[in-house]
Amino acid sequence: MKFIELSRFSESEILDVHNEAFSDYEVPMEIPIDSFKYLNLRRGVRYDLSLGAVDGENLVGFILNAVDNWEGKLTAYDCGTGVIPNYRQKGLGNQIFTHLLPLLKAENIEQYLLEVIQTNIAAYNLYKKRDFQITRAFDCLLADVKEVKSKFQDKEESNLTKGYNIRDITNLNWNKVKKYWDYSPSWQNSDLSIQRVPNSFHYLGAFLKDKLVGYMVYEPSGGITQIAVELNHRNQNIGTEFIKNLIEKVPEIEKLNIINIDKRDTALLNLFSKIGFKSFTTQYEMILKM
Repeated sequence: MKFIELSRFSESEILDVHNEAFSDYEVPMEIPIDSFKYLNLRRGVRYDLSLGAVDGENLVGFILNAVDNWEGKLTAYDCGTGVIPNYRQKGLGNQIFTHLLPLLKAENIEQYLLEVIQTNIAAYNLYKKRDFQITRAFDCLLADVKEVKSKFQDKEESNLTKGYNIRDITNLNWNKVKKYWDYSPSWQNSDLSIQRVPNSFHYLGAFLKDKLVGYMVYEPSGGITQIAVELNHRNQNIGTEFIKNLIEKVPEIEKLNIINIDKRDTALLNLFSKIGFKSFTTQYEMILKM
């Protein structure tokens, strides 16, 4: 078995192994090549700091990493660890990680960040053995647009408070809107990830007169990336109005989703629950100090 940097493989070759490795997971992740390229660009993937396991000439497992600053430290983020079914139960994932660490340390990377589905006990136990620590828990939500629209019908109490208005915006002052956060977004929903592919997102702002008091970032596919409202302007149905606007602007979508809401953010979770969102999986965010 050889361990080779993924920069020596094409994205199509890596994707084929990715899709085979994740085909039987709780949340299957078979994705097309365009989506794979987009996600890796958005997350900041470094193929030269990612590693594959090769048997003969065949790529059979991998760890795909992004690298950027995270909470003031140069951080590697696991965008995906996978081993195809015929090569499991052989400690291959652990071998890839062992060979990967010197590569990352040589780049002065200070910590390693990942997310793991909570019901994936084998993966969770492996990370614990490697001295990863849980930093927080995430909920991932999904909603049927028809159900959400039915929740809005004939509910005057869900209408936006008088004086506020919602409109499209073209950019955000991140230093300003970060002050609206109660909890920071996960890696793939972070402002850094959004800024890597800014034209892939749409932006809505909530205004009182001409003052921005809240915002939402979303994808035309129905993925909600960030949503936040300034503390003094909450309980005005701004969040609900954001969702109404999204549905009106993209009438063809059938599903809405938002991944990695911090479990401590009960206000946001309650908002989404009231309008028809349901949890489809939960994750731990974990970190290893290097």
